[in-house]
Order: sequence, then structure tokens, then C-alpha cells
Amino acid sequence: MSTAETFNPISTPLQQGISLLEASAGTGKTYAIAMLALRFVVEKDLAIDKILIVTFTKAATKELKERVRARLAEAKAYLSGQDVGIDENVISWAEALILSGELDVELMLKRINTALLSIDQAGIFTIHGFCQRLLKEHALESGQMFDVELSDEVASVRQQLVDDFWRMQIYPRPAWHVALLCHEHKTPDELLNSLGNVSTQLKILPDNAVLDELFPKIEGLIEQAHEVLNRRGDEIQAGINAGYFKKTYHKKFAASYSVLKAWLAEMSSETKGTSPRPSDSCFACFSAQTFEKELVKAGKGKIAFDNPVFDQLLLHIQQVSLSLRRNLAQALQEGLDIKLQQLNIMSHDSLITRTSEAIEAEGGDLLIKALGQQYSIALIDEFQDTDQTQWHIFSRLFASSEQALYLIGDPKQAIYKFRGADIHTYLSAKQQATQHYTLAHNWRSQPNLVEAINQLFLLNDQPFVFSGLDFNAVAPALTAEQGTLTQNDAILPPLAIWQLEESKDKNGHWSSGKAAEALKHSICNEVLHLLTANVRLKKEADERALKPADIAILVRSNVHASLYQAALKELNIPAIINSSDSVFKQDEAHYLHRLMQALAAPGDLDCLKQALTLPWFALDGQQLNQLLDNEIQLSMWMERVQNYHLLWQKKGFMPMMLSLISQEQVLVNIAKTPAAERQITDLQHLLELIQQASLDEHLGLHKTIAWLESAITATTGTDEQQLRLESDADAVKVVTTHRSKGLEYPVVFCPYLWDRKNKLASEKQLINCHKDGEMIADLGSEQFNEHREIAIEEELAEDLRLLYVALTRAKYRCYTPWINVRSEKKANQSAFAYLLSASESFAGYDFSEQQQFLQDLAAQHPNYFSYDLITAECEINESYQPSANDAELTVLAQTRVLYTPWQMSSYSSLAYLSLHESSELPLDKAEELHDDVLPVEAEILNLAKGAHTGNVLHELLEYCRFKNLAERDDISELRESACQRYGLKVDDPEVINELLYQAVSTPLSNDDENFYLANIKEPACLKEMPFYLSLADCSTQKINRLLASEPTYQSLSAKQMQGYLTGFIDLICEYDGRYYVMDYKSNALADYKQASLVAAMHEHNYGLQYWIYSVVLHLYLQQRLENYQFLEHFGGVRYLFLRGMKKDVAMSGVFSDLPDEQILDELSAVFSE
Repeated sequence: MSTAETFNPISTPLQQGISLLEASAGTGKTYAIAMLALRFVVEKDLAIDKILIVTFTKAATKELKERVRARLAEAKAYLSGQDVGIDENVISWAEALILSGELDVELMLKRINTALLSIDQAGIFTIHGFCQRLLKEHALESGQMFDVELSDEVASVRQQLVDDFWRMQIYPRPAWHVALLCHEHKTPDELLNSLGNVSTQLKILPDNAVLDELFPKIEGLIEQAHEVLNRRGDEIQAGINAGYFKKTYHKKFAASYSVLKAWLAEMSSETKGTSPRPSDSCFACFSAQTFEKELVKAGKGKIAFDNPVFDQLLLHIQQVSLSLRRNLAQALQEGLDIKLQQLNIMSHDSLITRTSEAIEAEGGDLLIKALGQQYSIALIDEFQDTDQTQWHIFSRLFASSEQALYLIGDPKQAIYKFRGADIHTYLSAKQQATQHYTLAHNWRSQPNLVEAINQLFLLNDQPFVFSGLDFNAVAPALTAEQGTLTQNDAILPPLAIWQLEESKDKNGHWSSGKAAEALKHSICNEVLHLLTANVRLKKEADERALKPADIAILVRSNVHASLYQAALKELNIPAIINSSDSVFKQDEAHYLHRLMQALAAPGDLDCLKQALTLPWFALDGQQLNQLLDNEIQLSMWMERVQNYHLLWQKKGFMPMMLSLISQEQVLVNIAKTPAAERQITDLQHLLELIQQASLDEHLGLHKTIAWLESAITATTGTDEQQLRLESDADAVKVVTTHRSKGLEYPVVFCPYLWDRKNKLASEKQLINCHKDGEMIADLGSEQFNEHREIAIEEELAEDLRLLYVALTRAKYRCYTPWINVRSEKKANQSAFAYLLSASESFAGYDFSEQQQFLQDLAAQHPNYFSYDLITAECEINESYQPSANDAELTVLAQTRVLYTPWQMSSYSSLAYLSLHESSELPLDKAEELHDDVLPVEAEILNLAKGAHTGNVLHELLEYCRFKNLAERDDISELRESACQRYGLKVDDPEVINELLYQAVSTPLSNDDENFYLANIKEPACLKEMPFYLSLADCSTQKINRLLASEPTYQSLSAKQMQGYLTGFIDLICEYDGRYYVMDYKSNALADYKQASLVAAMHEHNYGLQYWIYSVVLHLYLQQRLENYQFLEHFGGVRYLFLRGMKKDVAMSGVFSDLPDEQILDELSAVFSE
């Protein structure tokens, strides 16, 4: 292939075949694509829908469509006689075309107008969008279903395959097989995680192994090892005692010998055991190589041990786990796409693979022909981020000599290997290209900064490691007058090299943690300096001070981003994080899920308690504990949850959440936290996404929650799910280098160029690398270490490309700190150290030599570089004070009344109106507060007083059959679960059983000894009956008048109410044709005589409660029971004080009443009038 030519967007001839256009950072790649589209439309008379443009994000497709539209519109405007505001290149191109005589203005305008009218039909897609459209529009040619669905829920399908694999491979096997198989990966999830993100297209090593062939070999080796250890173990111990071995071997042998001997003995028995197998170091202790290494001179010739059985046994045991992982990888490769096809869905990955397979399948020639007729030109943007399968698609569809295929990208910015991008695919395509172009001018950065970066990358002969990936210096397109940074009127060199002072540790080397912390303080101090000192940005005749929004800090991870954001905010410098993470990975998504679960189940007290722990409600530990122990407050929360639940059902998700956020002051509470803007942005983003999903997919309450769960657990997310900037305010941008690609900032700091984690050096599970023209995934083959070295080199190469991206984001100044972080034996391995290595290794220099090198670089090019030695002790004694806004703030006058009598009320909220007469009030449940009284019976007193006891008793009465309690069936599992849930500790749990036995066995009538809970048939019991009682316009004064003579009722304060009265009745039951209201109470009283029960009923205003419940039952029976007659069918009220009930004493601990029918009717009318 010929040497690269400079590409001129307006004059380079349009060529057929494969053209590779390398566009370095800031050289106008998107501009060139838009100009190519304009030129093909006008010069080649191509309809706009004959041009295919493929890029890699939805945002990029929108930008490209707008850019193409803008170029067409500019050309139209100029050809129509306008010349103001028209791009100079468009003018030059149009003039040259007119002067050539090839086209006249009228014809050019006709072609442009046609293109503009059809711009919405332009083929501008993401790679996935293109493949999806191809398979759908050409279903016959591709052999695909017409109605195949694109889904992001592939994780659940993959999980199902893994679970099935686990069941088939693990469950049928003997216990000792299972113990070895699960030694490293104890669950299906752990096994799946060990494979990493292995693509279905990768070649997997080693070759597949048959597990069933391994176990007989292991069994034989265990017997051999057991025999050898029994025969030689004592001899080795004697050699140790005789001093034949190094002292370090003594302890290792003692520990390993006992463990290995016991395990071998267990595994050699007939039954075999399931004990965990010994560690690798235990086996290694008896390796012949180890044995020889640990012998001292005195032991040479005295004792020998060269039996390889322990090495072989360890190798075969390791092969078990490796084979299990290898078999799973193959099962996923073979089964995932088949399963997806059975479900008639496709993942984003399978879109690509199915398109590639369709091209090669029978009928593929028809598909290629159809696409050739549909598109004449293909422009592939960001080509450096493609993989082998994507290139196969493009090269087969558009590489004929009659078509034009432009591959546009920058291999120096190929930084997405973790997403499957393959730089070697780019290099392979480069060899196949018939034309090779470069964009030669940088339109982004200040000219001296462009030259500084050129100088930096020309220091190393192979700055990007791989041959074929060269650095082509670009020329600046801008002048210094178009933008320069000055301090006190002196021009600042655009590339600032910092060096952290030598460490005070003995070896003079910094640890990465201390280095990063010291550098963080220096960078924050410099940011403060830039904002407060006399630093000016000069552009031709204009100049201004720097603003926080002019500054970006590029980090390696979002963890680093959070650290810098917090440090800047300590100096009162506003800072925001620009992240590509999914909003569903944020804490707010989990908080919202927890809240929605509580709102969807308003009667579930556990869900409510979990929701109340959310920081959105600003309850600290003490406040939360007090609330949970206070029946009235907790009941009022349940009432509010019921209100929101009803609103969700009636109005939908968004109206309900907006109401909750407002009424519970969620935003006010969040605003008090350090990361308030981030959290509020995420919450609002989540609400929008969930609302949209609920509308698009017609989701009810529980399906909406399921959708959110799926989004939270998904491994990938859409563009719409990416985190939004939390503020448009003037703020420093803290962003990962990956996320910064394609962006630009006036001033950039690169704090982590000196850092390299090099996790591959210790990786034991998976290595991905490129070998022999293909990507491989090595799970543990014999070439694992060889592939590790290849992967380490590839990682260094990608780090260098990441370094290039970081350095080319700045427009006017870039800060590049260097810190010599290294160990005693190993030099710094970072990409920055590699780049700075000219003829010798920069990382191998000592501190002074490195300092001299950097100072010389700055001295040789003083207009490009500056050098500063920074200290670790960086004191900051001031904070940023943004310029004040002189405009006075005023509060809008409130012109309407916000109060409304409409509300969702409960018995508890009504009872709260009688607080002036009572010190304690109950819940609408069995969660009574205790009365400070003396005990009546020692065994009952063993139960603690308080709401948690009532909760436990209430739950057991709800979920256990009364008959089973009377027969003393085992309820230990339910009982222990309830006690644990509510935090009830009981010395003797049988006390609970006895209390419940007495409660369900006590006669509830003096006239009928057979009327007790255990004797009521299960179908005749309605436990925890919920109700919504409509309140038209209810006055508490009317209630007071009707119930004034009731001894258990306390009068209520005046209040007018509308809306609903809600609650749950513990038990509605039918016995002998009559219906009863029953409620459980766990109050501890001095005694349980009728006078004491009446006093307790009055003290807690239970009278109001049972009258409300009676109204509910009365109205319910009127609607549901044919020929309902109150005297015949209404049995009355029973309040069961559980601690006082005794089966041998009828009505013991029971308050009973039959409400007056006339009062009941009048009270019903009050509620509904």
C-alpha cells in the first residue's frame, strides 16, 4: 500500500474501493464525513439515501445527521446568492466546481434540494441499528424472522443457561466429585464471573476436556500419594529433625504434612469425604523440585524424594476446575444464540454475529447484491473501534470495486478493548485499503500545544508499541492569536510537566496511594490559582479570566473522580462528574426500588421499615428507632403509604412519585447531603426512564418494579441510561479519560499518567490477547504465561493510546505530572514512562536523572514545555469565591391556598386527635405499646413489652392456622423468623407457643364453650382484611355526639375530613351464621378483669377503632350478604388481650360488645354523607 496522502475534504478525488482515512485528534473527522456526503450528493449525483454512514453511538448519529444537513444547507445558501456566515471551505469547493465547468449552479441546487427533502431518510445508523435494519428489511435474503425482537435482557437468558449447566454437571455427581468441582467456584454465579466477558466469537483455550475422564485418574493418584506419604512421611520428618532441610521448610512441612495426610486418608476410604482439598502450597511442599531446593548441604545424598505423584495429583485437581470453566464457556458459546433464537430475541452482540453469518450462509450473495443496490457509498466512522466480525460485514458488503468504502478513524484513539474493539482489525484493514489518507491539521489546540504533543510522541521510535501504528505529526491550523493562556501578560507554555519531589522514604520511591494524595492537593491548589490569580484567556481582541467550566480533570475511574470532586468542593470550587456509567448502577436506583416495593405492598410492615431507612427521609438511627416503637407515628406512615399506593393505581407512577417527593420533602432532605446535585439528578433521571417504560410497555405496579429490577441487574445499558451531568452551572469537569474521548476543554489536568496497575501480572483465571490473526481467551492452557506476556504488551499499547487521548483534549494548556512510583526491584511500568524513553529507559533513571531529562526537554523547547518541581506538603489557606451576582433575589408571592381537607386517613390519625386525653395510642394492628404495670404471671412476663412482641404474635396468628396452634404443631421456623425480623429475643420460645395455644383455645362466649378460634373453620376466617371507607364530608363533632355515651370512647378534637379512611382488620370471621370483628392486643395489664379491660380500651381509645371496624363490617355485609339482617347476622366485637386469655376460663382477657344498630347506621351515614 502506498504512503499516506494528505486528505483535503473539498478537493481530494472521490475514489471507489477501500479508502482508509486516519484522523488524528482535533483534525476535523466529523467535518470531513459531512463534506464527503455533500460531495457525493453533488459531484456523483447520489441520492442521500444511497449513502450509508455508520458510527458507534446514537448521540453520534444525531450529530452526523445535523452536520450533513448543515453542510447541504450552507451549500444551498451560497449557491442561492448568500455569502454571509458560510463556511470558507464550502465556498471554495463550490467555486472550484463551478469554474471546472462540470456542473452548473442550477443542477447543483437541484441535487442539494432533493437531498435536503430526503435527509430524514438518510442512512445514518449505529452499527447495531444498521444490522437490525438489514436483517429486518432483508429477512428473506438473510434467513431471519420478520418479527425478531431486540432485547437487553440477555443476562437472564445467560443466567438460565449457567444454572442449567450447573444442575447437569454438579447435581448427579458423587459428593467427592462435587467437593473438587466447587473448591474454587462454589456457586453458578462465581463460575460465570470467572469467565469474565468472554465473547461468543473468541477462540477459547485450552481445548475442551472431558470431566468424567479426570476423576478416575485423580482417584488412582490419590491412592498412590497416600501410599507414598505413609511410607516416606516419617522418613522426611526424621530428616528435618536431623537438620537436612532449611529452617523455613520445617513449619511448612509440619502444617502441610498433617493436612495432606488427613485428606488423602479420607479420600482413600471407601466412602470418601467431602472435606475441602488442601491448598496448592500443601501439594507443592512435596514436589520433587521443592524438596531438592529445600535440602541443605548436609542433607545431600542422605535423603531423596523424586516421586512426581504429588505434582501430577495437583495438576489433575486443577484441571477439574479448569475443565468445568472451559465446558461452561463452550456451553455458552454454543447455547446462548440458540436459546435467543428459540425466544425470538436478539442481543446487541448476536445482531452482529447473525448479520455476519447471514452474509456467509446460503443466500448470502443475494443479501450482498441487495445491499449493493441499496447503498453505493459507505462511510464507517470510528473505525478503530470495530472488531473482526464487524469488519467482515463491511468488507463483504461494500468492498467491491464498484462501490466506495471509507474507513474513518484514529488508531491512536482505539481505547475500547474492554468493549470488544480490536486494534489488530484496524491494522489488517489498513493493509487491504487501496487508498490511505491522513488529515494533516489540528483545528482544536493552541499551535504550541500541538507542537509540544508532536515532540513528546516523537521521543520514542515506536510510541504505540506495535509496528504499523505510527505517529504522524500534525500541523496546527490555528494561530496563537486565536487563543492563548497568559499570566501577568506572559504567555504560559501550553504543556506543563510536573515532577513530584523525591520521596522521603529510605528508597526514595513513592507508593501509589501517597503519591496520588499528594498530587491531588497540588492539582486542587493549581486549579484555585488559575481561578484567582491573574491568569487570562486571550482571543484576538478579547480576553477574560478563567472560569471553573474551563477546566477538566481526567481520571482513570469514577472512584478517582469522586475523590477529586470532594477535594475541590472543600475549596468551594464547583465540580461535576461526567460519567458513562448507567444511572441504574447508582445508589438512587436501589433506594427507589426499595421504596417502590413498600408502595406496592402498603400492608407489608417489613417493606415500610426498610423504606424508612432511606436517606431520603432523613431519619437517623435514634429517630428511626423511636418511630418504629411508636405505634401512632408508624401507623400514620402506613396511612401515607396507602395513600401513595392508591394514587399510583389511579394516576400512574410519575404523579404518585412527584406527590411523595413533595409531601415527604425528599429533595429538601437530599439537599442537605454533600452530593446533593448528583443524587437529585439521578433521581429525576430514574423517574423519567421508569415513567417512559411504564407508558411504553403498559406496566402495572409490580411489572414496573420488575422492570426496574431488570435494569439494575443488566450488565449493559443504553445511551439514555448514561449518567447525566448533575448541573449546567459553571463547574470543573471531572471525567474519565475514556469518557473524554471526542470532547475538548480549555485546560486539562492528567493526574494518573504515571500510574499502571498491571493486574495482568497476577491474573490466574483469564487472559485475552491477539495471536495468529485472531482474538483468544485463555482460561488456563499450557501457553497461559506466554499469552499473559502478549496481553501485558497489548495493555501497555492501549495505555499509550489512552495517554494520547488524554493529552489531546486540551485547547490551551495541559498538565502532565510525573511521579516515580515503583518498587525496589521493578521500575515504573506506566505508558508515560515508556513514552519518555528515548534511547534509554526513562523509568530506569534515578530521581535526579529523570529530573534532568525533564528539565532539558523544557529548556530545549521553552515555548512548548514548562517544568515545575512540586512538593508533597501543599498548604491551601484560601477558598474560591465566585464573583457575586448583584441581582436581588425575591420570593414569589403565594396567591392560592394549598390546604385541602381531602386526605387518606386511618383510625390512628383520628385517634391522634384525642392525644390530649391519652399518653399512649395504638396502631391499627397488634403492635401495642406496653402499659407500665405489675406482672400477673411469670411465664407471660418472659415476653418483652413493646411493639416488637405485638408484631411477632400478630404475624403468627396471621400465618398459622388456629387449629394447628391448638394442636401444638411445630411452628418453630415461623416463630424464629418472626422474632428475628422484629428483633424479639425470648429466653424460652415455648412461652410464645403457650400464649398462642391459650389464645386460640379460650371460649369467646359465656354461653357457647365451642366458640373459640381453633374451632372456627379456616374458610370462615378473613385475616388482615384491608378496607377503604369513603369519606364524603365527615366531621369529628358528629362522631363525638354519636359515641358520647360509649365507655371505651374518647372524644376527638374538631376536624373536617374528606377522602378515604383506610386500615386493616385483624380478623373477620363467621361462626354459627354470625359475623364478628376481632382484634388482637398484646398490652400487659395489672389484671384482665372486665373493669381493667374497659379502662384499657378507653385509655387507648380502642372504642373508636372497633366502632370504625363495625361500620366497615356492617357496610360490607350489606353489600355481600343476601337478606342481611343486623340482629341475625352481626355477631359483635371481640378484643382479645392475648396475655390474659386462659382456655379454662371463658371470656378471660376478652372485651366483648354488640354495637347498637341505630348508632351504627347513623355513624355509617356520617362517614358517607
